[in-house]
Amino acid sequence: MQEPLKIFKNVSVKSISPDDNMHYFFGYYDLCPFDKTGRYHLAHRVSFFDRLPEKDDICEIGLIDTENNTFKKLGETTAWNFQQGALLNWYGDDAVIYNVRTEKGYGALIKYLNGAEKEIPMPLATSSSVSKKGISINFNRIFDFRPGYGYAG
Repeated sequence: MQEPLKIFKNVSVKSISPDDNMHYFFGYYDLCPFDKTGRYHLAHRVSFFDRLPEKDDICEIGLIDTENNTFKKLGETTAWNFQQGALLNWYGDDAVIYNVRTEKGYGALIKYLNGAEKEIPMPLATSSSVSKKGISINFNRIFDFRPGYGYAG
């Protein structure tokens, strides 16, 4: 494993993503990617980074274990972009939530770390695991005037 880079007196930086020729990113700046222990980091994993996603491009959703730099895949989605990902976020201590494309259109999925799932009939721009509420927006409309922030298709 690579030694952390010291950039300030008390701050070190190290790469946590696996060296597997895939591209990793998290999402928007207003979300925290780390679990409460600081060990697991949410991540999107894709095979390209040099163009906008198209309707059928698959993005894997998962966790990076920062102790051994491994990726654990939790699921997949075709409802994502490079600016915000699939709005992947922790949903309590034992689940994640992210947007998906279904046969009926866009939705969201609560994926419990034990493998159980719960479907939400609308995509979410933000949600609260405490109040069990969320806000949805029209991601197709956003794509029409701001492609980097909406979902293709």
